[in-house]
Amino acid sequence: MSNNTTLRPIHMGFTPGDYYSKIHMCLLYNNERERREIIEKFIIAAVQDHDRVEYLYDEWSADDIRNSLKQYSLDIDRLEADSQIRFQQTALAYHPSGVF
Repeated sequence: MSNNTTLRPIHMGFTPGDYYSKIHMCLLYNNERERREIIEKFIIAAVQDHDRVEYLYDEWSADDIRNSLKQYSLDIDRLEADSQIRFQQTALAYHPSGVF
């Protein structure tokens, strides 16, 4: 198994310029409207760049984000079937056994 640590530039979709893979970003929004807009733009940019998206949610459900993304003419069903995008509750992703 190889440990590929090559960094590559990624277009974030919500800010000009690229950032390198493996970067960690926090507190990108001031309110719920901005949070949702950033999430949408980030997912759209990732899909356009043929990146795989893991959307972990607790407040904005998978059904809500799916419906919201449809306004951008994204075929969410196809993207999910092709494993390009996956939606999962945060709790299941971080502590599937119920313990963190």
